[in-house]
Amino acid sequence: MRKTLIYITLIFLGAICFSCASECYVSKETKLGISFLDSTTYKAKKISNLKVMGVLNDSILYNNATVSAIYLPLRSNDTNTNYRLILPTKTEGKETPDTIFLHIDHTPKPQLISEECGCAMFHELHDAKLVNNTYNFKIQVTNQNVQISDLTVSKDDKETNIKILH
Repeated sequence: MRKTLIYITLIFLGAICFSCASECYVSKETKLGISFLDSTTYKAKKISNLKVMGVLNDSILYNNATVSAIYLPLRSNDTNTNYRLILPTKTEGKETPDTIFLHIDHTPKPQLISEECGCAMFHELHDAKLVNNTYNFKIQVTNQNVQISDLTVSKDDKETNIKILH
C-alpha cells in the first residue's frame, strides 16, 4: 500500500511539473522582406554577389549571395534602420564594389504573444529610400506591416514588404 501511495505521489508531482513547464513554439523574430524584380516583367530577378551589411554595427547579413529576395531585421529600439547593399561593378575590366544605402523609416510596435512566450516586435513601415543609387533601382513599399506570418513555427515563406525594381 505504501509503495502504491509513493507511485501515485510521484506521478502526481511529475504531472504538475510538466504541466507548468510549457515551451514556447512561437517565432518572435520579424524580418523585413525585400524582393528584387525585373522592372519590365515584374518577375523575380536574381542579384549576384550581393553583400548586405548593417550601418553602425557592420554586421554582415549576406555575403556574396545570389538572391532574388532578402530578409532583414529592423531595429526594435529606433524608428529607422539603415543597410549597405554592396554590389560588384565592372569598370575597365576590374570588379569594384559599389555601395547603395537602404534607409527604412518604421515604428516598432511590441505585441504580447503570451505569458510563456513574451513579446514579439512588429513594425509599421513609413518610407524606404535608396541613397547613392548608381544602379537606378526603383523602390516600392508594398506591405507596410512587418509581422510574423505564422504564430506557430517560423516558416521559410516570408512576406515581401518592399520591392526593388531593376
